[in-house]
Amino acid sequence: MLFDKKSWKDICQGFMVRDCTIGFADGRIGLMLVEMSDERDAGWRTRFVSVRMDAPVSERFFVLETSDLSFASLASAWAPSQEEFLVVDLARQVWAYKPKTYRDFEEAIAFDGRG
Repeated sequence: MLFDKKSWKDICQGFMVRDCTIGFADGRIGLMLVEMSDERDAGWRTRFVSVRMDAPVSERFFVLETSDLSFASLASAWAPSQEEFLVVDLARQVWAYKPKTYRDFEEAIAFDGRG
């Protein structure tokens, strides 16, 4: 069982899975959820969910939410000491989550559009 009824309601109700990835350690998976809404004026809420499958349901989930991401993608980094989840969108915004280390927005990816 991935979710119980309470965690499903608290985390996923009203959202759809936009992307997912197999995690880097501890039986983790990553989910990127996007709000199911016809209202586009304020943008859609986006949630990144880290799921630690070997933890009890009450301790299994970590959630970050924003309404600022545009068509984001989710990936896992696996290199030694770089084990983390990354979310990057079309505007070059980056979320990073590395358990017990950091979990927030990073600086946007620099881009020189010339050429």
